[in-house]
Amino acid sequence: IAFFSEEMLDACIKDNFSILNEIMNIRVGDNTFPLSLSMGIADIDGTMEERDKAASAALDMALQRGGNQVAILASITRQLRGMTHLRLAAGGSSVAETAKLLNLNPYAAKIMAQKAGKYAPEALESLYLEAVNADADIKSGRMRDSAALDRLFIKISCLSPEKRNQTRAPSVKG
Repeated sequence: IAFFSEEMLDACIKDNFSILNEIMNIRVGDNTFPLSLSMGIADIDGTMEERDKAASAALDMALQRGGNQVAILASITRQLRGMTHLRLAAGGSSVAETAKLLNLNPYAAKIMAQKAGKYAPEALESLYLEAVNADADIKSGRMRDSAALDRLFIKISCLSPEKRNQTRAPSVKG
């Protein structure tokens, strides 16, 4: 188990988790098979127990896929789903009511609602659908995991503060 800051995670994402390639180059004795490392990352708001559960689920997903997989997409999708639901419910239900319906930790829901309030509901919904589509593209083999995640990260990062109130996520060809 490793704990690190959001800045460190951003740096790992930026260099495409180069540690995975470094580990693949390690050889032990006469072993010609490369070592492999699977990671499960939870970048969510919540209790340590919830973060551990999310990271374990991401690791399970990476192990099921095989090879060097970084299962961060599930955490991003979960975060976007929660933010979207909380933002769409902002007009009617309280954060506490919505958190209960979504089975979210109340504190995590409060933080997600604050983040979600910075975006138009349609923009969040569009990003959430992009995350779901990225997952489908990876699982169907239409895209490599790194390409699908890169495309999703580009769409998220292109949603600058002045564009956050647009009704659709930016279009990126990929």
